Amino acid sequence: MNRKNQTIGFTLIEMMVVIFIIGLILPAFFSIVFTLARQQAEILILQKVKEEGDFVQTKIISLVRNKAVKINESCSGLNLPTAVSKMCFFDNNEVVFGYVVDANNRLASYSASMSEPVYLVGDEAEENLDFPLFIKTDSSVFTKIDTKTVRFQYAIRHLPKVSYLSPQELQYQFFIQLRR
Repeated sequence: MNRKNQTIGFTLIEMMVVIFIIGLILPAFFSIVFTLARQQAEILILQKVKEEGDFVQTKIISLVRNKAVKINESCSGLNLPTAVSKMCFFDNNEVVFGYVVDANNRLASYSASMSEPVYLVGDEAEENLDFPLFIKTDSSVFTKIDTKTVRFQYAIRHLPKVSYLSPQELQYQFFIQLRR
């Protein structure tokens, strides 16, 4: 009886070819996975920026439409910080209130009836949060169009704390017609 040499398993060359192919495919696979994960994180950040921006826009529109009687161009009656942009109004009781974008990239609501401003975006306490938002000061413009119409324009920006994510920014521009 003549037995042929039967080899069970793989040869060294076959193993090296398989390892080489895996070595080519794995980096490409992980690159795709990490790119998708980064893009998903940027989408989530942009969603949060939009939620915050829509909230701020809704607050401003609601308060101005429901409370403002006339526009106070000089913002007299309010102790405001150095402002990049500001817009003030009188309510029914002639109390002044308004919105200010200050030099520290914050958007705040001021009122003569309150001792402290209410920061809508960019509060100092947010610096310690995982999701700090700022107002881009060079794009902030609050303008009186006529005696009953104002325009608010600003950009809300998120600067991530990690280098692999890009900053996310949304522009807002809207007009408000005073009802009274």
